[in-house]
Amino acid sequence: MSMINWEDVPPQGRLWIFTASSPWQADQMDMVDRQLSLLCHGWTAHGESVAASYTTVDHRLIALTADESALANASGCSIDNMMGQLQELSQALHTDLFDRMHVYIRPNQTAPWRRVGIKEAKTSEGQFLNTVGDHMAAFQPITAIKGSWLRP
Repeated sequence: MSMINWEDVPPQGRLWIFTASSPWQADQMDMVDRQLSLLCHGWTAHGESVAASYTTVDHRLIALTADESALANASGCSIDNMMGQLQELSQALHTDLFDRMHVYIRPNQTAPWRRVGIKEAKTSEGQFLNTVGDHMAAFQPITAIKGSWLRP
């Protein structure tokens, strides 16, 4: 068993972040949790368990992490396998988890997320779903546009 608590992953834990082109519905959350839990519990690299965890944000963002200081390091083949499982989840949800050409923004925390191109996001006000970061210390899923990598 290799799933660990999200809060227990150290700052240097590796991170992968994905946003859905459309939010999954409340009744799909059990499927999302089940699939991500199975992925984390079964994630192996070269026959060794990877200490993994996940979180979701606003039915639209998925973050996966691997604590490589605990067990095995996530490697090429194991990352390919993880991506394949996410592709299956993406198809089951009828959404795209792999679109890196768009950003999801909102003017305030009560407004719905809106999909825009990166160029438009750079001139917008409010918040965005931040998919940039390769380790846990960088994880800030909802970030103000101003002062971020979008608009320093």
